[in-house]
Amino acid sequence: MRIHTLDAELWLPRTPQELFPFFADAANLRRLTPASLHFEILTPQPIEMRVRTLIEYRLRLHHIPLRWRSEITQ
Repeated sequence: MRIHTLDAELWLPRTPQELFPFFADAANLRRLTPASLHFEILTPQPIEMRVRTLIEYRLRLHHIPLRWRSEITQ
């Protein structure tokens, strides 16, 4: 199995204190993902967002089913 890595950054005009509660809740990943991807979190919830947390998903990209794993590194 090949593993691909995506590194990305996004700047939001808010303080970390304002933003952290939203991003600390893994259930909000669904709100951030386009509905067309049929995104589903497979990891049992609630998910503690901390370094080394792994989150497993299922989604469809151009009708191709994919499984996805994210690791919280910072």
